[in-house]
Amino acid sequence: MSFVGALKAIGHDLVGVARVTEPIAQMVFSAVPATSLLGVILGSIVSIEQLIISGTGEQKKEIVTQIVNTVSPGLDQVKLGAAIDSTVTALNSIAGVTK
Repeated sequence: MSFVGALKAIGHDLVGVARVTEPIAQMVFSAVPATSLLGVILGSIVSIEQLIISGTGEQKKEIVTQIVNTVSPGLDQVKLGAAIDSTVTALNSIAGVTK
């Protein structure tokens, strides 16, 4: 099991999968290889959203950044931050459509 997969499993066991998050996660994980940079970013975001219900966006982003840097060291941090922000925006947009 991958690191991101383990986080997803832990998150599922602890808090369950949110009604809106589950279909998005299934769609995303089936389309993006978990080992790609996008897969790591997406998996980290979804996992952290499931694990940390009451945290702020900045707290969650910091944790996602740490996970991505662990899996893919040496990334440009400004570009990584922008990629995380853009991915969250896209997921929020999708969630808005599926409600």
